[in-house]
Amino acid sequence: MRQDTVYAHLQVVFLRNFLDHILLDAAKEMSEIKDRFEKGEAEEQEDQEVAIDYPLFRVKFGLHAVYYELNALVEKHLQDKVKPLFSAHKAGVKWKTVDELPFREIIKILKEHFGDLNEVLPDWEAYQRLRKAVNALK
Repeated sequence: MRQDTVYAHLQVVFLRNFLDHILLDAAKEMSEIKDRFEKGEAEEQEDQEVAIDYPLFRVKFGLHAVYYELNALVEKHLQDKVKPLFSAHKAGVKWKTVDELPFREIIKILKEHFGDLNEVLPDWEAYQRLRKAVNALK
C-alpha cells in the first residue's frame, strides 16, 4: 500500500474515532441530564431542553469538523492526482502551483486528462455529495 494511501486511511480512522468519542460523550451526558430531571435533582431554574442543547451542539460541531476534514482529505488526493499533469497545463495559467488552483480548475484538468471522473475515481459521486453537504454548512 502506498504511503499516501496509508496516511489517508489513518486519517479516516482517526476521524471515525473522534466522532465516536463525541457521540458517546453526548449520549452519556444526555442520559445523565434525563436521569437528573427524572429524579428531581435538577436545579429549579434549569430547563431540560436547554441542558440537552449543549451536548447536541458539540455533536453538531464535531460532525462539521469531520465533514470539513474528509472534504480536505479528498481535495488533497485530487491535487496529488493533478500534480503530474499540471506542467502540461501551465502555459497561460495564472497559478504557479497546484496548491493555488481553485477546485474547478483541478476538476477541469482531471476531466481533460481522464475523461469521465465517475469511471476513474472510485466513489466520485459520493464525494460530490460530501462536497455539496460541506458547502451547505458554510
